Amino acid sequence: MGSTYYILVFTMLGLLAISVIGGMWWAIRRGQMKSVKRGAFVIFDDDEPVGQMTDAFPGERPRSSDGEPPA
Repeated sequence: MGSTYYILVFTMLGLLAISVIGGMWWAIRRGQMKSVKRGAFVIFDDDEPVGQMTDAFPGERPRSSDGEPPA
């Protein structure tokens, strides 16, 4: 009975490993890994400069980097 669980666990781990390797292979072939840093900065534009938090929950004002609401 115990060996059945080991077989199941190792099979699941093997499938997970194959999925991870396949995903990395796909990403490298499609050029997703060419410029990882560029992708991190694509979400910022002139209205939201890098390093300044401008997001907030609905009904709240954005907080500054020290955690205090802006004046």
